Amino acid sequence: MTVPIVIVGIILLLLFVKSSSTAVPAEVSDILLTRKSIVEAAAARNSVPAKRVYAIILHESSNVPNALGTAGERGLMQISLPAFEDYKNAHPSGIDLGFGIRFGGLTWDDMFDPQWNVEVGTWFLGQLLQKPSIDGDINKATQAYNVGYTAFILDNSAGTDYLNAVLAKESEFS
Repeated sequence: MTVPIVIVGIILLLLFVKSSSTAVPAEVSDILLTRKSIVEAAAARNSVPAKRVYAIILHESSNVPNALGTAGERGLMQISLPAFEDYKNAHPSGIDLGFGIRFGGLTWDDMFDPQWNVEVGTWFLGQLLQKPSIDGDINKATQAYNVGYTAFILDNSAGTDYLNAVLAKESEFS
C-alpha cells in the first residue's frame, strides 16, 4: 500500500518542480542552484536579506564570477578596491567561511572567488545598513552600495535607477 503512495508523491513533486522551474527565469534559476549556500550564509552572517544579494549579483555581473567592471570592480558583486580595502582592514587575518581561514589575509585577486566576493559584498552592504542616514533601510543601503555612502548622503536620490533595476531583479525571486 505504501509503494503507490510514494510513487504518487514523487510524481507530484516532479510536477511541482517542473512547473515552478518554468516560472523562474533561467538566470535566476542558475544563481539559486550555483550560489545558494554561499549567498545565504554570507547574508545571514552580515544581516542582509539574501534576496537582495541575489538581485545585486544578477544586476552587477549576471552571475559571472570573473566579471570586471569599467572602473575595475571585480566579481559577482562588483567589489570596488575601496570596499575591498575596508573589508581587509576590518578583517586583517581573514575570516572562516567554512573552508578555513586564509592565512595572510585576502588579496585583490580573491575578489574573483565567488565565496570571498559575496562575503565582502554582503559585509559592505551590512556596514552600510548601520550608517547614519541609512538607519537599516535596505533600499537606501542599496543606493549607497552603488554610488558610495558619501555621494548618497550628498544626494539621497543618487542611485535611484540602480535601486529600481535591483528591485526588478529581486522581484524575479518572488
